[in-house]
Amino acid sequence: MLIHFLVRDEAQVARWQSGPFTFGNAPKLSAAAFPLPVAQLSRAGAVTTLWDQVRAGTGRQTYRLRYSHGGGAWRCLGGTRATTPRGFFTLKARLPRGASVQLWSRGTLGVPLRLG
Repeated sequence: MLIHFLVRDEAQVARWQSGPFTFGNAPKLSAAAFPLPVAQLSRAGAVTTLWDQVRAGTGRQTYRLRYSHGGGAWRCLGGTRATTPRGFFTLKARLPRGASVQLWSRGTLGVPLRLG
């Protein structure tokens, strides 16, 4: 687990640099995952529990999840859903190990997550 204390790194390079953007505002690899950070909380057999926070915007946010397995086509995992008023969701789904999930919200796709 990595916790971001700052969105932009500090000017002093010797300090711990945890932001998804450099001090000069150049995006790091983590910047793409920052707005839609889907995570796998647990697995019990074929059922996996996913967590996310849709960070842009305020209030309930709409989202969709899609999945792919074995390099196959992406498929929607149900319809459009809504987060809590603070932008969070927890979802249980029957997905095989090794499947990838990806979150979509307001025209933006998050970084795919491969499930364990």
